[in-house]
Amino acid sequence: MKPHAFTASAAGPLCAYREGGLVYQVCKRPATDPIHNTQTITTEHFQHLDEIKRAFVEQVEQKYLAGVRQHGGKLWEKPGLIEKAMEECVDQYTFLYTLKMQRDNPGMIDPNAKDIDE
Repeated sequence: MKPHAFTASAAGPLCAYREGGLVYQVCKRPATDPIHNTQTITTEHFQHLDEIKRAFVEQVEQKYLAGVRQHGGKLWEKPGLIEKAMEECVDQYTFLYTLKMQRDNPGMIDPNAKDIDE
């Protein structure tokens, strides 16, 4: 992605463009791009994205290695992955829907209940 040329503005937030994971250009500009009618991507956005990516990589590594220890073998050689993935999808939806219910009704959470992993 090539950065667009914008005139620096004291009112505009710091803006960073990335290509290949590196900051390509930093400039000041208005909160929206008047040409493309899009929100400015700021260094805060990239910091947030980096935090998400770091957490994701860490969790994938932990989960993957735990699976190897628990199930053994080589995942890429195992049959039945699509069925297992579909089961995981159902679990994910169930957890997310219940989490939404808990967010909307905080009183429904039992502080004395065992954690889901216990």
